[in-house]
Amino acid sequence: MRRLVDLERGAEVPAPEGCAWLDEGTIEDLELLDIACAIDRTVSPVGAQQHWRMIAAPAQQLDVLATRETALAEIANDPPNTLRLRTVLARMLEADTAYVPVLLLSDPPPLPLRGRTFGLLAGALLACIAGGFFLPILFIPAILLFIANVIIDDRTNTSLANYTRALEMFGRVLDVGTRIVREKVGPARWRDAIAAELPTLEPLRRRLRKMTVKDPLDVSGVVISAFLVRPSALSSCLDILRKERAAMTRLHRLVGELDALQSIATWRAERGEELAQPTLHVGPPVLEVVDLRHPTIPDAIGNDLALPGRSLVITGSNMSGKSTFLRTLAINAVLAQSIHTVCGTWRASLLRVHTAMRAVDATATGLSTYAAEVLAVRGLITAAEGPPSLFVLDEPFRGTNPSVRVPIVVAVLEHLAKGHLLTAATHDLEVARRLSAEFDRGYFRELDDDSDEGFDYKLRAGTAVTTNAVTLLRRAGYPESILEAVAAAAPG
Repeated sequence: MRRLVDLERGAEVPAPEGCAWLDEGTIEDLELLDIACAIDRTVSPVGAQQHWRMIAAPAQQLDVLATRETALAEIANDPPNTLRLRTVLARMLEADTAYVPVLLLSDPPPLPLRGRTFGLLAGALLACIAGGFFLPILFIPAILLFIANVIIDDRTNTSLANYTRALEMFGRVLDVGTRIVREKVGPARWRDAIAAELPTLEPLRRRLRKMTVKDPLDVSGVVISAFLVRPSALSSCLDILRKERAAMTRLHRLVGELDALQSIATWRAERGEELAQPTLHVGPPVLEVVDLRHPTIPDAIGNDLALPGRSLVITGSNMSGKSTFLRTLAINAVLAQSIHTVCGTWRASLLRVHTAMRAVDATATGLSTYAAEVLAVRGLITAAEGPPSLFVLDEPFRGTNPSVRVPIVVAVLEHLAKGHLLTAATHDLEVARRLSAEFDRGYFRELDDDSDEGFDYKLRAGTAVTTNAVTLLRRAGYPESILEAVAAAAPG
């Protein structure tokens, strides 16, 4: 699934028009790839790649989302047509169609011979065979050419196996695009866009037929190799690729997006009233959510939050739901601006999402936890120089000692909140006390600190007054002497 996005980023391909790539740290923090897999209802690997591409590059313009929503409505309102669309898309079901981006985003190694040379060698072999009937000595060079050509064919097929297979799989995409237009399945806007690309790629279709010659008895395999049919066709296809790479890329994207769109519509239909379309606008950063839930947690607890240009710091007990709530907020922010679907009610301005939630030490690179956190938060500080964003931080700078952690956290949060929305969770109650009045306070807690009733995972207004660290030690069976020593040393 990640192949397309990874290759695009590696080739420094800009994000889709009107969209912006999420940074890798945010993708990892939110476990977005797992989320994408859980909600993916695509039929083909090509569609799965485009579905992930949508999520990895949320829209930053309302017209991008409006276009998608129009297509989603068209798909939802015509189930028979959607069923036919899925049937057509299933022709790309083969796993190897995932290799097509390798073809489109990287240059193949050079062929062993120049393109025309394949034709000359095949012609020379034919001439020697024909002449041998009149001058038998010509059968000797014919045999030598036959052997040489078979070796060249094998070398070419081996050295370019991935590209050959990717070209064959692009042929599947081309076939599906043609059927979509011919059978009039899927949203009209996408059909028209696909139809516009097909005439340019017709020469490629003809040459691909030569590359995929099938002989059920395998009698002609050696003959095809000897006359260099596949290398000659491959050379022609690669020439077309160099000239028409942009058209091929557009067709691949359009066909994959159709699969991604029907996937979104299918997921919406499965979840019914659990899902909703967000209300988005351009303007100063604001956010209001009602009954917001995590998209992949069964029976998730919903929470409400209103940030009219303000930020939020969350305190509370261990395991009470702080981190899950932060992820729920950030994940739904991404889904709102990518697949235009959220778990709850979402009203907000267009925002970019940046997180720093789980910095860990990197032994291989010599980075301590604190150093890793410094780098992660530095990325957010850089992003704060750009468009309005939603910043999400979980226990920032946990890797350093408390005497310097509190002033660092307060200074960083105050800086990031200027012109942006920020939500952060912390165990340091002093951080909540020191932050300015521009920050709202919220907390999570246990239903009863002295019982096993657990948590209700509901966000409350205010600052936590207790923690459950000692309670968790007691439940885990720690000796009473340790619990008494901790209680005696704990402040307050």
